[in-house]
Amino acid sequence: MLHKKSSWVLNVDIKDFFGSINFGRVRAVFIAKPFEIHPDVATVIAQICCFNNYLPQGAATSPIVSNIVASTLDNRIIKHVRSHHLTYSRYADDVTISSRRAFPREIAHIIDGQTIVGEELSSIFARARFEINEKKSRLQSKYDRQEVTGLVTNKKVNVPAEYKNNVRAAIYQWVKDPKEAEKHYYIDVLGLKPEDISLTDDGSRLKHNLYGRLSFIAMVKGKDDPTYVKLILKMAEHDKSPPKFLNAIKEEYEMYDVFLCHASEDKETIVEPLYNELKKLGVHAFYDTKVIAWGDSLIETINKGLIKSKYVVAIMTENSVIKAWPQKEINAVLNGDISGGTKRLLPLIHGDKEKILSSNYLMSDKLYVEWKENPEEIAKKIKDLLAS
Repeated sequence: MLHKKSSWVLNVDIKDFFGSINFGRVRAVFIAKPFEIHPDVATVIAQICCFNNYLPQGAATSPIVSNIVASTLDNRIIKHVRSHHLTYSRYADDVTISSRRAFPREIAHIIDGQTIVGEELSSIFARARFEINEKKSRLQSKYDRQEVTGLVTNKKVNVPAEYKNNVRAAIYQWVKDPKEAEKHYYIDVLGLKPEDISLTDDGSRLKHNLYGRLSFIAMVKGKDDPTYVKLILKMAEHDKSPPKFLNAIKEEYEMYDVFLCHASEDKETIVEPLYNELKKLGVHAFYDTKVIAWGDSLIETINKGLIKSKYVVAIMTENSVIKAWPQKEINAVLNGDISGGTKRLLPLIHGDKEKILSSNYLMSDKLYVEWKENPEEIAKKIKDLLAS
């Protein structure tokens, strides 16, 4: 969050971060201020925290101890970059320095596509007894994809598209053949040897891995994120022994048959009569006036409605093509179509067809029906589509 919407982002990786912090450094930091622990006690604490003379990666104690040791590095870098109005953060071995204006050449610059860290900044790392991994240092402009600890930060904090696509593909393979998908992921993708990995007969090892990756997406994007919800519901549909939290999600996202996308000006003339006819036929329709209550979040409720609907009827009039919200909903569905989504978009046009379709060129190849004061006929067509 600190680095989003920056003009420049510098990533610096500390080489062998935990391996750079040995028993002596851990013991010394507890003897020194502000702790001033008795040397014998500091020795015991350091013995508990270290393994084979170094902080072990993955131990529960290592992150906090390493942060205490690296606090000198943090303070020196912050002091060094303060005059340039730069933003600094560190997450374990990932150091990030960003700027909303031109990046100071003395801090870092690019020569022939390679990022060169300034001498004074490099010396700060050396004096704090850390080494920069030159190969992983990179200075990224706002025209590049800027990443901080593996997350994209150009406009908002986001999960890289490749990560989401890989999860989507892995879920598709797991649904198709769990055992084969697990073998493919751990041996072909990760490159592990069969003798080094305990594969399961039902693909449950990969299943737990997928839930972990989905939880990561939810942590970054939120549990109402359309990509997360769509993928977690796909898992719920095929998991014979799902975790408890999945049942609550399934109940929350109980499906609608159809989502009515419209401009507010078309409510009385088109949406209301169509909704009433659909209701008569037993079609469960999402109509914002009937669903959104006072105090509800408009964005959250509409996003859930889109995710929960099998079909989306886009009521396209000269009112809707100039409104941001109907266009946003239509584009969300079109993006789902393009990326392999199963949702069907059904255009319902009223007015000048050429003018309306010219504002939505991505829909020009879709068949549509025209509104001719015929809600019964259109409701029947929707009912037939659902039946088929």
